Amino acid sequence: MPQSKSLQSSLVLLFAMCMFGCSDGNATGPGIVSSVAPATSISSVTGEDKGGSCSSGEDVGRYLGNYHVFSVERMTGGLTSEAKARSKSSAPVVLSTAIYKSGWLDKGIRNPRYVISCYPVPAGEGEVPVVTWNAHWTNFYGFGTNRRVIKVLEVHDPADADKSPYTWFEVVDVDGNEQLWQQHDGWLLRMTRAH
Repeated sequence: MPQSKSLQSSLVLLFAMCMFGCSDGNATGPGIVSSVAPATSISSVTGEDKGGSCSSGEDVGRYLGNYHVFSVERMTGGLTSEAKARSKSSAPVVLSTAIYKSGWLDKGIRNPRYVISCYPVPAGEGEVPVVTWNAHWTNFYGFGTNRRVIKVLEVHDPADADKSPYTWFEVVDVDGNEQLWQQHDGWLLRMTRAH
């Protein structure tokens, strides 16, 4: 019975922690939340940035422009078919100070606000991932697991009273080229700046 008592105590402690926010204790400040990579990789892109340079509040101007989705890959379950995902991803993604537009949105966001946030990826075994904005980062699903930090370009709708981003992109360095990665209904969209 000692094992049962120990397990019971652990579950009571876990329940008590979740009563007060279910934090894994790794929050390090506003906009800094932990996310944990899975133990095994489903897919990996060679050349991903292992350095993990990121600076919250970084100038977002360098990310504005038109983007082309070059890869649509199933990441998790979802209701959108592959044909529909590819169709929605065929339109350019527009990030500008006047509008944010994507084939995945019914309407654009006028006068969006963009913010860069940085999220460390702890290397400790057994750390429980923290869900941010009701989603995990792509490294949770086995994509981009070589990163030490998750750099996120947040898109905020000024008409929305909620302070959460309307949508966001992970900024991933692949072989010296920055890509924007975005998740939609179980699909991972990888994009580069349109030329």
